[in-house]
Amino acid sequence: MGKPDIAVNQMLMRKERFADLMNGSLYGGRQVLSAGDLEMAPNQPGVFYEAENEKKIALERRGDVRMRAELGTYRVILANELQNKVHLAMPVRDMLYDALEYVRQIQDMEKKHKEEGEKLEGDGFLSGISKKDRLTPVITTVLYFGPEWDGVEGLYEMMGLVDRGDMDELKKYLPDYHVNPIDANHINDVKLFRSCLQHIFSMVKLRKDKKGLYKYLKDHKKDMQKMDSVERMAAWVLSGERKRMAKFLNEREGG
Repeated sequence: MGKPDIAVNQMLMRKERFADLMNGSLYGGRQVLSAGDLEMAPNQPGVFYEAENEKKIALERRGDVRMRAELGTYRVILANELQNKVHLAMPVRDMLYDALEYVRQIQDMEKKHKEEGEKLEGDGFLSGISKKDRLTPVITTVLYFGPEWDGVEGLYEMMGLVDRGDMDELKKYLPDYHVNPIDANHINDVKLFRSCLQHIFSMVKLRKDKKGLYKYLKDHKKDMQKMDSVERMAAWVLSGERKRMAKFLNEREGG
């Protein structure tokens, strides 16, 4: 996506900001996650597969931000993809990211069994893992800040199956795969977010209302001035108002 994703992802790689994004979007504002629960996870999962000519080919995809969350009795991988344009194949794209992560986990399990000298038999020998091994769930969200979101949100929609009653019998054998969009233009309650994200999302919603945007800036000037350079750059990128905002906040443009 270019420069915009660098600024925003740099902000979201901060565990406090990533936790706030997930608490506000997945948990309805409940403070379930904290920075101490998170650690960075590989964002470029891949797998080798053998082509017809017996050459090994690497299939890999680079994601945006992935964090591993330890929540008491369970662990989950939370991922966020950033989009400023609608991607009409987002369900398949997310599914591939998540599937590659699951393949990576299985390969890690297989490697661990070998390193520990465990001899798996029967079904375990075939798969390389045991029945006691467990995958870590992966949940991918899509933070969208482009024009009006009109993309598909699941495989059924891409297949034209949403309203097809004649396919009901087959749907139980055909799993849907949903996109989890966070549409910055239409966040109903920005107060679900406790950090600078509250102000950034408020500004995104006011992008088309310049008068309203600068009234918001004036009313929250002290909060804006508390943002550091990374957070301000993300705000500038997402709101599209870098020069005027820098001037308004009495900052040098490069600061």
